[in-house]
Amino acid sequence: DFLEKLVALATDEPFPHLALANHFQERDQLGEAARHLDQATARAGKDPAVQSYLRTVTAKVRGTEKSEARLISRDSAHFTVKFYGDADQATWTAVLEILEEAYREIGQKFGYFPSKTIVVVLHAKSTFQSATGSPVWADGLFDPVLGRIQVPAQDALADRAWLTRVLRHEFVHAILHDQLGPAGSAVPTWLNEGLAMELSGDRWSDLDQIMKQEFTLIPLPALEGVWGGLSTDAATVAYLEANSAVHYLIDRFGMHRVQELLAHLKARQALSAAMQSQLSLSYEQFQSRWMDQLQEHGKKS
Repeated sequence: DFLEKLVALATDEPFPHLALANHFQERDQLGEAARHLDQATARAGKDPAVQSYLRTVTAKVRGTEKSEARLISRDSAHFTVKFYGDADQATWTAVLEILEEAYREIGQKFGYFPSKTIVVVLHAKSTFQSATGSPVWADGLFDPVLGRIQVPAQDALADRAWLTRVLRHEFVHAILHDQLGPAGSAVPTWLNEGLAMELSGDRWSDLDQIMKQEFTLIPLPALEGVWGGLSTDAATVAYLEANSAVHYLIDRFGMHRVQELLAHLKARQALSAAMQSQLSLSYEQFQSRWMDQLQEHGKKS
């Protein structure tokens, strides 16, 4: 409503139209998004800041239009599932059921519910990696640019447990993105992935087996950036560490303290400073104490 009023008052300004285009794209109202994008383009001028924002929003709107033009949509209370016409009703019905249960259970556990409908795109297994640019070891993906959960759902009902695990995991990423907004990029990947595993109940059965083997720990600071370039073995260790570190974080300090930590990261405070203020530990102390517990757990295994 505020942006619509701005459009009426400042008729030559591109920013309200760009913000509305971004708003409607995230809510899957692509026609309205495209209309405001055209309005913004006509008013953009040559201001570098406006041009930069225009390119970002244009990529989101046009990219979504292009990739999802031929998809069919089905809605539930909090989700929109998109798929190609050959997806059977049983699959998208099951996907919506799993997600609505995750919405209630994980939202309550995390203490936060998404503010908007979340879009989920179902891909064929054969095209999932090429369509999403995901690494070979990825079972699913949350795309923070387009704001979509993306999963390979072909024959997914043959292993409903796998489908449930993947959807719940990606839903946690979607919650974090919704809560943190643009600051989500400031959350280290090990914390993001660890929260997704811990809150979704995504306990990998092979993690305990790995603990019995010899492997080299990767320092947490090295797991703050993107993981797409990791080998399959390194990615497995990274997920093991993320799961373990976040389990220790929640078990030792509680979910409320984790939320406070996220709030400081949202305010663009450095992770080391946020840990010091919220946990009364330096980043190095946290890592050291977590590693001690991990190694103790490994001895018991």
